[in-house]
Amino acid sequence: SDPSLRVCGVFGSDWLPPTLLALAINATILAEGRFKIDDDALKQEKDLTREVGIRVTESRGRFEANVFQSAIDNYIYTTPTGQTLSSLPLFRHVQNDARFTGGEASGEVVVSAPLSLNARYDYVQATNRTTNLPLPLIPPSRPPVAATYRTPTVGGCSNFGCPGHVRRAAHPPPHAA
Repeated sequence: SDPSLRVCGVFGSDWLPPTLLALAINATILAEGRFKIDDDALKQEKDLTREVGIRVTESRGRFEANVFQSAIDNYIYTTPTGQTLSSLPLFRHVQNDARFTGGEASGEVVVSAPLSLNARYDYVQATNRTTNLPLPLIPPSRPPVAATYRTPTVGGCSNFGCPGHVRRAAHPPPHAA
């Protein structure tokens, strides 16, 4: 097939009220192995997001990349206090203005049917806009590579790969990212 090129962009704004779990419950979170202190004075988050991307597709492969930036007022996140309670680390919900900047790229090349090679990389940097310091507990970048072998007669595929360098992370990226 003929090569194709797509360029896209997104500009948006939204808001998110604090969850009930962030507002009202001081509790032991067994699944996370920590005690969490909440804050009933948290305000709703407001964000402004910009994103642009490109996708190139050819008969033997594809490549796509996106970059984004989100400015989030009153961003709610969990941060360690450095203290313990009943031998569990103590965390607190806090709120600050934040900036998330990042991107992702992925590609696939068909080496010889039914074998293809895949690679992906994503990255996010989260910054407290007041202190200009990184926000805690942001997931690391992920640079996995894989090979996919498709077996049309069986109706499935097998993936073999390397997940890349993984650092410990305990907090998901923002809803806007």
